[in-house]
Amino acid sequence: MATVNSSDWNVVPDLVLLNVFFQLEDEDRLSMALVCKNWYRLFQSPQLWRNRRVIFSTEKPYTTATNSLGFLKTFGKNLRVLTVGFAMPNFRNAKQISKAVEFYFNKATNIPNLRLKEFTLQNANMELYWHFILSRKRIISSLCRFLRRLHELTLINMIAAKMSLTDGCRVLESLGRGQASKTLQTVFIEDMFQAYISPNKHKRYTQAMSKFKSISWIYTNYDTINAQIMKNIANCMGEQFQKLTLTIDCDVSSNIIRSEDWNNFAEHCPNAEVVVYIYASAFKQDVPSILVPGIPLKEIDIVSWPSVDSARRALESNISSTLCHVALTYSNRIECLTLHLDRNPPIDSDLLLLLRSCRRLQELNLYCKLQVETVQMMCQMQQQRAIDLRAITLAIHGLTESEWSTLTRIRGELIQAVSRRKDRLLDVGHAGGAGNSSNHNHTSPAV
Repeated sequence: MATVNSSDWNVVPDLVLLNVFFQLEDEDRLSMALVCKNWYRLFQSPQLWRNRRVIFSTEKPYTTATNSLGFLKTFGKNLRVLTVGFAMPNFRNAKQISKAVEFYFNKATNIPNLRLKEFTLQNANMELYWHFILSRKRIISSLCRFLRRLHELTLINMIAAKMSLTDGCRVLESLGRGQASKTLQTVFIEDMFQAYISPNKHKRYTQAMSKFKSISWIYTNYDTINAQIMKNIANCMGEQFQKLTLTIDCDVSSNIIRSEDWNNFAEHCPNAEVVVYIYASAFKQDVPSILVPGIPLKEIDIVSWPSVDSARRALESNISSTLCHVALTYSNRIECLTLHLDRNPPIDSDLLLLLRSCRRLQELNLYCKLQVETVQMMCQMQQQRAIDLRAITLAIHGLTESEWSTLTRIRGELIQAVSRRKDRLLDVGHAGGAGNSSNHNHTSPAV
């Protein structure tokens, strides 16, 4: 057997060794760097230190802060993506964790050559975990100072932060007052505010959102936008604005954005597309009244959660009228439809109407109960070029064995129908046969 000479390691490409480094924890990386000068050189490679995740838990939070600051001092100039998160604090340890976080952010603010591009605050949930005002104040104040310090930030992620109106506005104001107001491109603020707060009704929030000049994508709740914010986006971002993702999960009937405002938005932001996620809890109101004409709607996702009975019942009562409304209102706009329904009344006729009406529809994802005959109709429509789907995913609930056998027979026809249109993906699944003792989950190969 051939022996391995130590010099053979010198011919291993840097890319291969870097991939090894990427798989290791910091301590193992350091041990590897001490092997030879070449490996130590790779240890200093900037691309090895682009991402960092700092999680503060009940176990020695000050040690976490100190070690993470040591990393920033050594490799901060190479860092581009930083995530700071929390491991379920409670009223017993919130004070200790908040002091460690405050120490971390305050010290990080003074580190030179910090060139962060993306920052995420993970698992903050101020509404649930941080009951003491002083603990919250420590975190928010130090976070605001840190964010004002960032001069090249392009992405901010505050999803599920669940902040109070005052705290959330302070964070947005700190970004708006700093250089980030000119560099920030992507803003994820879904559930940034506590559930009972409607920020769009407050002047301070609207003013804070008006400070940004370069955003191209906003992911947020419907109740965090209003006519003035839409106008600011249209006037300040214009053609550079690309995407507005909205979630509707509560009653927003008191502040529905009018068609005129959407038309103005679409006119000044011609490259913008709107994606809407509608959750079952939103169906306690008249959903079609929210989806007014004029929205440049490209994708709509309707989701029901099995644990919320009252919301699911509301969805079951209104899903049919909502699909008909989408078919009639957005026939020339919508390109993607997803239905993720754990239980649903018959929607076959409504779905077929939508398919016939929405000629620009390219992607269809159905996780719901359908009749096999409906799938056959979809296959025929695709073959006859009455529809032009390029991607379709079916996970149909409640099929009997005979129905599944029928669906299996027509699966090949559906694959061919989609493939002939130069399509790229078909995933036909079966979830849970009704009345069967076994549970099937079949998936077709990708095309």
